[in-house]
Order: sequence, then structure tokens, then C-alpha cells
Amino acid sequence: MTESGEPLADGVIRLKGKKFVDIYEVKTDRSGHFSIKADEGQYLALYAVKNYLTQYLEFWYWDLFLNRDIKKDIRINTLEIYGVKAWKTFGGLMVYFRPMSLNKYKRLQPKGPNDPVAKGKSVLPTLQNEDVQIYVNQQLVKVRRLEKVQEISSQDGSTIEGLLVNTSFPDSLKNTDSEILEVCIEAKDKVENEFGMACYDMRNLPWSF
Repeated sequence: MTESGEPLADGVIRLKGKKFVDIYEVKTDRSGHFSIKADEGQYLALYAVKNYLTQYLEFWYWDLFLNRDIKKDIRINTLEIYGVKAWKTFGGLMVYFRPMSLNKYKRLQPKGPNDPVAKGKSVLPTLQNEDVQIYVNQQLVKVRRLEKVQEISSQDGSTIEGLLVNTSFPDSLKNTDSEILEVCIEAKDKVENEFGMACYDMRNLPWSF
């Protein structure tokens, strides 16, 4: 569905395996619903999109571990949350992701044949602590700190921008024996009026101190 809750028909849903290969593909029906049956195991990602780069950016569910039935209300808009990773540390949670603004991306594209692509400009959304909500197994946690980071993306030293977020951790889950914890992110750029969401299956490893 869209960020406002309107059903999104004919959206493309793909389940990806190793090396980013598509394993399953379905489309949403008139009501925006879809269903995928897949073998138990871990998958690189599931993503949903429609009219990519023209109207919307993707929803991503990273490191999806299919050991249970999953029902998810997916919402897409013009903010993408890519490359999510999360891990427990010092009684809290660290979450890394690379968000992208479609509005900023479009403004950087050439306006004509003699207009070069703008280089070195940021497509990072404008996000503060209060603009990011993170849930662990559907329980909202507190965003303690949000930092912009530079990730080395190639051997020549090129970088891409990402965000590193430190959060609290639900007391009710500190002693859970669940193998997997679902971490979901929702972000709202109030400057560009853009929204995005993503999820990540985090292995419930012992605390790091």
C-alpha cells in the first residue's frame, strides 16, 4: 500500500536469494494483497516496488528468515531504506541503514543533453532522532542517537552516506529464546515530505559488552 494506506495494485514483490538472484516474483492484487510460499530458510531480501524512480522507491525486508508465517503491511513512498543491519550492544541496539530521497535524486538528474549529472551531491533524506521510529518484534524502542556515517563503497575510496542509530531495547525481549528478532524502521523526512520503511531479521545473539 501507499504511505497514506491506499491499496497499491500491480506492485511487484520479489524474494531474492544468494547473489541477488530472484527466486519468486508475484504482483499485488486490486486490494494490494499478495502471498508467497517459500521453503524454510534464510533469504537475502524481499522487496516491493511499483514505478521505480518515477513515482516510488522500494520497501526492503533484509536477511529474511522464513521459519514462521509472516504477515506484513508494506507501505512504499519516495524514501527508501537500504542495506539494513542491526545488532545488540550494551543493553541496546545499533541499527545501520542507507536511506535515499527520490525528490533529491530527481533534482540531481540532467535537465538536458548538455547538463551533466551532478556529482558529489547527497540523496540522503533530512532525518533527526524524532523522524525515525524503530520497532523490535513490533515494540517501539527509543532512538537515543542518530549519526551520519561515510561507508567506503569501492577500492578507489569512494564513499556512500548512511545512518547509524543507537536505540534502547525492549525489557520484555531481553531474556527471550527466540532465534530471530524482527527489526523494522520507519522514517519520515518532513522537509521533503517523504516516507519509507524497511525490516531486517536479526539473529538473537548473546549481548555484546
